[in-house]
Amino acid sequence: MLRELHVQNYALMVDLSIEFGDGLNLLTGETGVGKSILIGALGFLLGEKGDVDLIRTGAERVTVEGSFEISKDLESTLGRLAPLEADVEEGTPDSGITLILKRNLSQNGRSQCYLNGSATPLSLLRKIGDHLLDIHGQHEHQSLLKVENHLRYLDSFARLGEERDRVGKLYRDYETLLKEISEKETKRKELTEREELWRFQWEEIDRAGVEEGEDLKLERQRVILENAQYLLKSSQEISERLSTGEGCVGEHLGIIQKLFEGMADLDPRLKESLENANTLSYQVDDLWRSLLDYEKRIEFDPNRLDQANERLDLLNTLKKKYGGSLKAALEYKERIETELQNLERNVDETKSLHERLKKVKEELSVKIFSLSQKRERGAENLENQIKKELKDLGMEGSRFHVGVKQKEDPGGLVEMDGKRFQAEEDGMDRIEFLLSTNPGEELKPLRKIASGGEISRIMLALKGLLKDQIPTLIFDEVDAGIGGRMAEVIGSRLQNLSKKKQIICITHLPQIAAQGGTHYRVIKKIEKGRTLTQIIPLKGEERKREIARMLGGPNQIALQHAGEMLNKAGNS
Repeated sequence: MLRELHVQNYALMVDLSIEFGDGLNLLTGETGVGKSILIGALGFLLGEKGDVDLIRTGAERVTVEGSFEISKDLESTLGRLAPLEADVEEGTPDSGITLILKRNLSQNGRSQCYLNGSATPLSLLRKIGDHLLDIHGQHEHQSLLKVENHLRYLDSFARLGEERDRVGKLYRDYETLLKEISEKETKRKELTEREELWRFQWEEIDRAGVEEGEDLKLERQRVILENAQYLLKSSQEISERLSTGEGCVGEHLGIIQKLFEGMADLDPRLKESLENANTLSYQVDDLWRSLLDYEKRIEFDPNRLDQANERLDLLNTLKKKYGGSLKAALEYKERIETELQNLERNVDETKSLHERLKKVKEELSVKIFSLSQKRERGAENLENQIKKELKDLGMEGSRFHVGVKQKEDPGGLVEMDGKRFQAEEDGMDRIEFLLSTNPGEELKPLRKIASGGEISRIMLALKGLLKDQIPTLIFDEVDAGIGGRMAEVIGSRLQNLSKKKQIICITHLPQIAAQGGTHYRVIKKIEKGRTLTQIIPLKGEERKREIARMLGGPNQIALQHAGEMLNKAGNS
């Protein structure tokens, strides 16, 4: 609820602070002193259009700041709009937190908004304000004139909030499935467009039977096959020089061995050299024998050379097409396999999603249709209740109608009587309140024809029937065009409603002014040649004198009557 309002340089208000209490708060005063200006300042704070003409002459800017205490439930709701960093109020665990909203408007037309000291966009300030306070009178910030709120009012009256939430969750599930299916089908289309090429490429690499490093082996084999004659001739020449030719290495080593044997017999120190000579002889013999074996394995096979060249040509083609190496080609083949598997999996998953979508759509259609039927019944009950309330509030000749419509759509979610209808998160119904204020006049949209006083009384009737989270209601013209017994009825209604809500009411009628728990008088005075508005809290005799003034006093009879009215209202 609104705890405190501070206004600087707004019209006739120079530096004004007012603390509001629980229950019913009354603002009274002479005509033209600026009572409605105060409500205008509140509207400005909560996002209504700001005009530099509102800035008091000679001031650089107008500033309006409001302190709101909100419940835990409302904190949860507002927390979805913006992070709420505020100190928890001392007291019970359910006392909630305090929000400080502030808005400036400079002479250059620049507006600045703050939430708990942090700059915030005006749009967010408006959204938060919609949950904090309802103004009913000649102001923009009144929810009854916003058609988008009428559905919420009807659901609140008919206790359909939980059912609408279930529909909303199902609808969001439905939207999520549609999005997933769309993404899957888009992906599948992309994959399908490449599938034929991928399968060709995969088969080309697979058919080649590629092994990593195969090209290097084949290249070595090709070099050997191309140079077989040279290799054989060289091997034979080495063999001859090692062991078979005249004056070969083997022959010389034999002579060397015999010489070392004779020397070693004479000088034992040469035994090691003799062993080395023997070892060298064995090595030469091993080398010669290995060359003989090598010569047997040398092939002169033109066919094998052709085969190696053909295979290398194929492998080089694959390398050029698929990444520059056989390793890259094999990795590309693996990626293709993954994509083809993804395509198969995508088809299966899309099929599963379609099956889930069908079930959700059927369940959603049933629940939306059920919700719509309950709204139809709720609309009829609300009309009857409002009709009775308006009669009690002095609008006996008025007719109130809750228009419930659906929009046909051949592809809509819900089928009813052979037709299909659009549906959204809150169902298939479009709700608008219609009003006729005079007998014989046709029903028209409430937002187009109702006066400020009528709006206030309709909202007074609605708020008595509804259960919503908005903690503070402001009534600016609820007493317009009424008096006498009807004023007492409206005063009593305001008093009853204030047991559930904080009410701030501007009134000219003493019957209403006597009801409030907190009473302020708005006055206009002149200081240093300038006119300004002040607000004075009234208690005891001062309050009695104010009500007596409103009765036409303050003479003795008016004072006595005022005292009786306060006693009757329990405010003596």
